[in-house]
Amino acid sequence: MDSFVSNVCAKVKHYCLSSNKRVVIFRLLALVTTGAALSFCLGQYQTDSPEDVGEIPNAQKQQGYSGSGISVKPGSPYGPVFPGGLDNSKIYENHEEPGDSEILEYLNSTGKPDGLLNPSISGSSDQRRDTPERCGGTQGNTCVNGMASCISGKCVCNGPYVRGHGAFNCYEKDVLAMELKNDPLLTTFSKETVPFPFPCRYLITHVQQELRNQHNQKIGTCEFMVHGFNAKRRGKFFVLGFDLAANLNYDSGKNVKLSSRNYGFLRNGVPSVKFEGTMGDFLSDGPWENDSVTYVDELNGIRVNLSAGSSNKRIIFAVERCGFYVLLVPYDIVYMRSQASIPGLAVSVRIDFNIQWYSKDTAMGLAPSFGEQGYLKGHHIPGLSHRQSMLVRAFTKDVKQNLITGGVEQCEAVGVAFKMCTRQKLRAAMHSCYWMLDQPRFINCVDKTINSMELLKLFAECVNVWCKDSPCLNVQADIISSGCHKVSRIPELHEYLDGQLCQTYPPFSLKI
Repeated sequence: MDSFVSNVCAKVKHYCLSSNKRVVIFRLLALVTTGAALSFCLGQYQTDSPEDVGEIPNAQKQQGYSGSGISVKPGSPYGPVFPGGLDNSKIYENHEEPGDSEILEYLNSTGKPDGLLNPSISGSSDQRRDTPERCGGTQGNTCVNGMASCISGKCVCNGPYVRGHGAFNCYEKDVLAMELKNDPLLTTFSKETVPFPFPCRYLITHVQQELRNQHNQKIGTCEFMVHGFNAKRRGKFFVLGFDLAANLNYDSGKNVKLSSRNYGFLRNGVPSVKFEGTMGDFLSDGPWENDSVTYVDELNGIRVNLSAGSSNKRIIFAVERCGFYVLLVPYDIVYMRSQASIPGLAVSVRIDFNIQWYSKDTAMGLAPSFGEQGYLKGHHIPGLSHRQSMLVRAFTKDVKQNLITGGVEQCEAVGVAFKMCTRQKLRAAMHSCYWMLDQPRFINCVDKTINSMELLKLFAECVNVWCKDSPCLNVQADIISSGCHKVSRIPELHEYLDGQLCQTYPPFSLKI
């Protein structure tokens, strides 16, 4: 009887999935009679989901946000802030998505409200928009002040900076850097670049370098850990912020520890950013308090500083005497591709400070390779592309997912699913499911939140088809019930719905 019911149910599912009609498939929780199986396909209705989901039209991008959205307390001992609170009643009517209100509420309720940054970011909301002249016309970028100049329509790094993108960051000759530019494109410390569509939290780097005084004499060591975390807007991932833990260990016995969380975005050129800090503890995973993380040692010329610049909306953590720097350029969730500055995250280190690389098996920035074989190739999983290998690496490393936007359980669930895989099934799962994280129009259709919870649920379920022998039909049903089976020009989507990328139905031969 069980076999008969299973066969009937499979046929009913196949009819629903192969039909051109718009259907919603309700999961069958219990199979008692054949009638229960037939009820599986009840509930047809017309959907409103658009076939294609695209960018905001240029005309709409120009519609601005009239309120300031910024609160500055002039009595702050550290000067004006970048920024303070937000007025949730003045969200962009034409651009609001479910995730916007979630993160705006969080920005209002947590983080240090004032006193962490220098006064250079002060001014009205209009002054804080992307007003600097763009290089190369109205669609060009603004060049980084003090680092680059506009030459023949391009932002070119000035001396002593010899490389980098003049609209993002420039580097001197003796500096190594890793970068995450939106829609996250990861460039490792070995200058190898790979797409990184990762919705969760990850370790960027963990290093130790020499601590030096103003005479360039070694007087101790500096240890740094930097984590990044991403969010999502209209199907595209962006760097939302970074967590930093620092330990300055003097040879004399003095020890200075500090930790901070820094995150946010721009809205029509107006910054919406929060800062949290804790002095006295090396907290790679938090929790963070409301301390200022500025530290000054006048005797040795050492300064630890978190600052912001108004022209390029740059947040910078710098310890010059350790040769260590972190840069965050927040993403503009309204301008998006029209943003004047290039958004992203960069971590740079000076190679003459005797760098020691830690947590090599976990850090996504990897470590530099000075040999012929790139370091990225050394972490490549046979049978997968570099981008797929890096995504598996990110999901399977036990990085604490203390995300500000939620989605913690979903991020962890994907890692658990991958760890249940044999190497062969892991390769099969990535070939079958990777496209779900790499197709913005599909992503935006399936999940409009900023934290990617629904997307991650679907991706984990897809991985479990291979790693846990879950029914592929469940994933197909979820896609159809969401209305996203109609998104066009994604071959993998239609191959998945046809069963070509499924393990169980119909059977197919996977080439690895």
